[in-house]
Amino acid sequence: MHVLSELGAEGKPMITVLNKCDLVEDPRHIDKLTASLKDKSPNILVASAYKDIGIEEILAASAKLLEERVQKNTYSIPQTEGQHLNQLYQEAKVLNTDYEANNVIITAIVPTIIAGRLEKFLITE
Repeated sequence: MHVLSELGAEGKPMITVLNKCDLVEDPRHIDKLTASLKDKSPNILVASAYKDIGIEEILAASAKLLEERVQKNTYSIPQTEGQHLNQLYQEAKVLNTDYEANNVIITAIVPTIIAGRLEKFLITE
């Protein structure tokens, strides 16, 4: 946890993966370790890449964590609002771009913080 603090990542959502569980002879050791880490990291998964144990759970937990941080939105942004268009291209993953009159219609995977800034351009379905 000290390293996370140094990186400024302390308090960020995380998943703790106890890998190589297939090498542990007594499963009670895993239970004890999980219990001791529960206060610091509530998202603890047990896995073995070698034996394909827990991989689906890691993928599902990762997808859920990312889903909370980004969203897929479609915006109608006037071409005169170049700073907002630029922000989408720099800080989001643009999936589609179309043009309608003087507006750019952009569908993108957008971090939540940017989505808030662009809310006035959001196209609701």
